[in-house]
Order: sequence, then structure tokens, then C-alpha cells
Amino acid sequence: MRQLFGLVLLAGVLFSACNLSSREPREAVIKFLRAVKVADTLAILQGFTLEAPYTLLPDTGLWPDGDPRSDTLMAARLLAELSPGGTVFQRWLDRRMVVGEAEVRGDSAKVEVTSLDQIKGSQVYNKFGLVRGSGIWRIYSFRTETGPEL
Repeated sequence: MRQLFGLVLLAGVLFSACNLSSREPREAVIKFLRAVKVADTLAILQGFTLEAPYTLLPDTGLWPDGDPRSDTLMAARLLAELSPGGTVFQRWLDRRMVVGEAEVRGDSAKVEVTSLDQIKGSQVYNKFGLVRGSGIWRIYSFRTETGPEL
């Protein structure tokens, strides 16, 4: 009986560790940035969405137009940009990304993300846009609001 309880408990812990859903949109952004840092392709693909009608990923130069084929192409191009060798990957890798507070309104949220260039001493402030679907927070925009010029 103890062994069965132990196995059930272990399975629960493992499942919760692998669960992509996040109660907090801030956690989803942190998981996504970690996935980019270690080039975890599956976690990167699960961390953003192209299904939101207002999906904009301007930091990548990619714009969806609603066609399923172009969405697939956009996802592939975005994954290439976020993988080693991609320009967004390199830009984010060279900077320290600081995840701040989240503003949640129903099934959408904005999460503060500040990018710090410690060599040049510059910083860029913006907010990632997230939407929740099926209990999972996913990024629909890497730049919903820019901060003041510093």
C-alpha cells in the first residue's frame, strides 16, 4: 500500500513538473525565456500562439495574415529566430531579461519584460502580451507596450 501511494505521489510530482499550464502569466514568460535560452524547441512552440486574432510578433519581423499555411510558415520562421543562430535568440542571449509584474484582465495579460545590455549599459522596457486558452498562458506579442525612452 505504501509503495502504491509513493508511486501515485511521484507520478503527481512528475506530471506537475512537466505541466505547461501556468497559473500566472509571469511564470509562462519565465518558462518561455528559459526554453529559448536552452533551445528547447517543443517548449518554445508551446509558449506562443498564432491563434489569437490580434497576434503580433513585431520583434521578429513576422506578421500573420490568417492563412493556415502562412501561420505554419510564421511558426517555423519564429522558431528559427528563437533558436541558436537566429537574430532574436542572439539578441536575447546577449542581454539579461528581467521579468516584472503582470497585469491580468480575464483571459489576457501583459507582463513587463526589461532587456538589459550590461556591456553598453542600456535597457529596453516593454510588455509581452499573453492570452489564456485551455488553462495555458501563451505569448501573442513580444512587444505590446514600449516604455519611456531611457
